[in-house]
Order: sequence, then C-alpha cells, then structure tokens
Amino acid sequence: MADVLGRKWHLVILHELLTEGAMGFGELKGEIDHISSKVLSDSLDRLETEHDLVERRIVSEKPVRVEYAMTDRGRDLAPIVTRIHEWGVEHVVRE
Repeated sequence: MADVLGRKWHLVILHELLTEGAMGFGELKGEIDHISSKVLSDSLDRLETEHDLVERRIVSEKPVRVEYAMTDRGRDLAPIVTRIHEWGVEHVVRE
C-alpha cells in the first residue's frame, strides 16, 4: 500500500485521472506542476504494470497517440484519493 500511495507523484497522478478522466501524456504533464517527463513516465508505468491502477490505451496509430485512464481497480481508490486531496487542501495548501 505504501508503494502505491507513498510515492511522491502517485496520488497526484491518480487524482488527476480520477477527476479529469482519460488524458494523453502531454495533457497530464501540463496539469501537474513541477513533474519531469521521466518521473511521470516512470510513475505511469509503475501504476500500470505493478499495481494495475492505470491503463495505457492507443488512441491512434498514425501518429501514435496514447492516453492513460483509471482501471476498475484504480477507480476503487477514488474515495481514498479524494479524501486525501480534500485533507491536503484543508490543512496543507495555504494560498
């Protein structure tokens, strides 16, 4: 569990995909401040292959375009991810 939710960017990625729906790599990177392409790519790969929370879908073949979406297993985390986000907004984010 800590490997899924304890990694720095995993919760942020999951929250974006849960609230915004399926997104391409560039869209997702544009929504997440300060994440590098390598870290996003590695995180998406882990969330897909190790945890089955995210799926990678080919949208078009020429040019190749992929999008990332939550799996059913990933959507089961929605209440937890949403609550952690709400707590963070209430107690951590002070703007």
